[in-house]
Amino acid sequence: MIIPIVGSAYKDSSVEVDLQNCVNFYLNSDVTGKFPLNLYPRPGLTLFSAGTASQKEVRELFSMNDMCYAVIDNTLYWLRSTGSREALGTLNTSTGAVTIRVNGKDAMIVDGFFGYVHEYKTGLDANPANIFSDITDADFIPPGTVEFQDGYFLYPQRDSQKIWRTELLDPKNISALSFQSASGRPDNVVALISSHQELWVFCTQTAEVWYNTGDATFPFQRRQTLLIEYGCAAAKSICRGDNGSIIWLSKNEQGKAVVVSTSGYAPQVLSTSAMVFEMGKYETINDAKAFIFQLDSHVFYVLTFPTEDKTWVYDILTKSWSEWGSTISNTSPETEDTHLGRWLPNCFTSFAGKQLVGDYASGNIYQIDTSNHTDNSTYVIRERTTRHFQSELKITSINYLQIDFESAVGEVSGEGELPEVMLQYSKDNGHTWSNEMWRSVGKIGQYGYRVRWNRLGSARDWVFKIRMSDPVKWVIIGAVADIEVEGT
Repeated sequence: MIIPIVGSAYKDSSVEVDLQNCVNFYLNSDVTGKFPLNLYPRPGLTLFSAGTASQKEVRELFSMNDMCYAVIDNTLYWLRSTGSREALGTLNTSTGAVTIRVNGKDAMIVDGFFGYVHEYKTGLDANPANIFSDITDADFIPPGTVEFQDGYFLYPQRDSQKIWRTELLDPKNISALSFQSASGRPDNVVALISSHQELWVFCTQTAEVWYNTGDATFPFQRRQTLLIEYGCAAAKSICRGDNGSIIWLSKNEQGKAVVVSTSGYAPQVLSTSAMVFEMGKYETINDAKAFIFQLDSHVFYVLTFPTEDKTWVYDILTKSWSEWGSTISNTSPETEDTHLGRWLPNCFTSFAGKQLVGDYASGNIYQIDTSNHTDNSTYVIRERTTRHFQSELKITSINYLQIDFESAVGEVSGEGELPEVMLQYSKDNGHTWSNEMWRSVGKIGQYGYRVRWNRLGSARDWVFKIRMSDPVKWVIIGAVADIEVEGT
């Protein structure tokens, strides 16, 4: 009999209803395959540009037109395709969110407290000019985010309904009258994003869509008949998805955190009830940040809650959630050596044919790498807890359980030469667990190696948990079991 071992993260408020997890995997669907659903390992991180020992955080990455900026601690860098860096200027802050946008000749950088401009020019040696300065215009009120559209830098004024614009192609020049107010509801503006030549204005409870009317005073005006009833709970959670969609973390009218996507102008909630329950436990969500990247046909919305030390990933293709995390060393000697923390990436950009991410805990910049099964040589813990398995709550005996993994994935030598997987089961609805039972999945070249556990006993309800950390390609294809059901 087929055992439903593959699935997404769906932990209900009652573990006796559902307690599924899916850690450092993502769901893959293949209706013509051996099993219709499989779990693939999330990619590893390969060092692209090393930080110094004193650096603490890559705060932002931004690339456009074969150029790439990185903000690390309080320094703006030019990042080259070789991974080398050139310092361009110094910010007045060392922590917190940063946003960068460019207009073709200038980059505008904001950090919530100050604004800066880097004027870049390209010579024959492809080196940028190092002209970095603060924005000192008396009418400039430093924002937390900035956007660019139709020649203008646009940004919200914090704790207000105002949206400001710079002069055309001039981020240093702001007029005292160059603002307009969101008017759909009296809620404050949080952030802006440009999509399909429209400016989306996200407020705390609603979102508006603006367009360029060509008006000389303030070119952008609201589409009067359009108001989205989902606001934004975290300014850095807003991302442009595929096909022009926008995804962001919102709060509904009941005060619950939900992830929302647009299809055209129609909002669609992506959060399952389990995810709403999970995020409802978080004390802080306004510091959440997100980015989107693609692997093959899978497009992932990666949402991190820094204060809560959690990263949740939504796969747009399979419409499923999973948890991604990195193995973090504990500082307290009274605890275990490591724990599963948030995924290391703090920000993302596509540059030089690579998908790059910045480390939230160092100055390192990594490449997302499907051929690497570690995070910069640190092992990755992968775990799957299944849904409940039962047959009309009759006593079910399992003579053997066999899990089908991709075989012959062991390394030639060293760590991962003989990869092993751990199994535990619960017979009391997920409250307590059996001892760990380890099995090898075979060495390199051992194709068709069977991973099997015999004589597991009897129960009315079964839940299985598998865990692995060897640095190999872990693909969970499916599972079968030989079972006997009482009275049949």
